[in-house]
Amino acid sequence: MTVRNLTTQRAARNGAIERILNKFVPPANRDIGEGIKTATEAMTKKGLEKPSFAEDGNSFVVTIKHEKRATAELAIMEYLESHETVNNKQAREITFIHEDWKVKSIFRRMEKSKMIKQVEGTVTSQIKYRKWRKEDELQGQLQLKPSE
Repeated sequence: MTVRNLTTQRAARNGAIERILNKFVPPANRDIGEGIKTATEAMTKKGLEKPSFAEDGNSFVVTIKHEKRATAELAIMEYLESHETVNNKQAREITFIHEDWKVKSIFRRMEKSKMIKQVEGTVTSQIKYRKWRKEDELQGQLQLKPSE
């Protein structure tokens, strides 16, 4: 196995471990070659960094870090790089935060820091946010000036 064909080839990387795992009911591994895919999916679901893979001579090294992928704010901003808006449900999915009130708190903090802005006309459960723009700063200044 190589890092290049890791996800396309199926082989038992360690036959002794595979035989032991298959003795469990139900077996811990689903099939030959499924372990890396299963571990990667589980880590992604928990919001952890994906494992990294390297070849070292005749060895194959898997590094599993127990580290969070990114802060919630960073994950939301990365999402907004490829999407126009984000709502609470989407933010919970990408940040792996299950409580809507926690995401609301993050949104408020991000608004206060001028990272995001609520999309006008969206209310209650339909509230959407977009990235903060320079025009938002100017718009706020215009609204603060007294009318003549």
